[in-house]
Amino acid sequence: MSQLVVKTYNPKQRAVIAVVSIALVVISAWGLFEYGRYSAGYDSLSASSEMQQLEKMKLGLERNIVFLREQKTALQQQQQVESQAYDEVRHDLKDLQDENLELKEELAFYRGIVSPEEGAHGLRIQGLQVTKNAKEGSFHYKLVLTQVLKNDRLARGRVEVKIEGIREEDGRQENLTLTDVTVPKRAPMNFKFKYFQAFEGDMEMPEGFVPIRVSVTVDPSGSSLESIEKVFDWTVGSLTDVGEV
Repeated sequence: MSQLVVKTYNPKQRAVIAVVSIALVVISAWGLFEYGRYSAGYDSLSASSEMQQLEKMKLGLERNIVFLREQKTALQQQQQVESQAYDEVRHDLKDLQDENLELKEELAFYRGIVSPEEGAHGLRIQGLQVTKNAKEGSFHYKLVLTQVLKNDRLARGRVEVKIEGIREEDGRQENLTLTDVTVPKRAPMNFKFKYFQAFEGDMEMPEGFVPIRVSVTVDPSGSSLESIEKVFDWTVGSLTDVGEV
C-alpha cells in the first residue's frame, strides 16, 4: 500500500534561495572578471592611483588654461592701449610737422614783406598754391598779393586769373578764367590792401580739360602802381613760377 507524503510549500523561502543564488552567480562572475584582469597584469589599486593622478593633472591643466587666458586678455588690452598711444603720438607728430612747415612758409612770407629783395617795389604776386580736393577734378586755390612795407600807400585794383590747358579729345588749346571754374561762381577779384591780401576758394575743371599753366594779372587802379603779370606752371602744390611777363 503506497504512502502519501505531504510537503510544506514556502514561497518566501524559495524567493530567498533564488536571490542568494543570483548573488552568488554575480559574485562569482565578478571574481572571475577580476581574476582575469589580475592574470592579465591589471592592478585595480594602481589603476585607481593612476586615475587620481590624472584627475590632479587635469585640474592643474584647467587652472593653467584659465591663467593663460587671463594673461592673453591682459596682453591684448595692453597692446590695444599701446597701439592707441602710438597712433596718437604719430598723429601729434604729423600735426607738429605740418605746423612747423606752415610756420616756415609764413615766416618766409612775412620776411618777403618786411625785408624785400633789393630793388623790389610796388605790388608783388607773392605766390599761388593749388591743392587737390577729395572730389575728382576739384582743387583749392590760394593767391597772395603783397606790397613791401616801405610802400605805405593803399593798393587798389583788380586781379584776373587765366588757366591755360588743352582738351584731351582733340588736343585743342583752351583758356578758362577763374570765374569759369570757381564753385560757387565768384565775381572778379578786386583787391584793396596796404601790406598783403589773400584770395582763396574751390574750383572744378571741366571734364576732359587738362591744365598746363596759370597766368595771374594784377591791374592796379590809378597811375602810381604798375600792372604786373606772372605765369605759373600747373602742379598740385605751390605752383612753379615761370616768371613775370
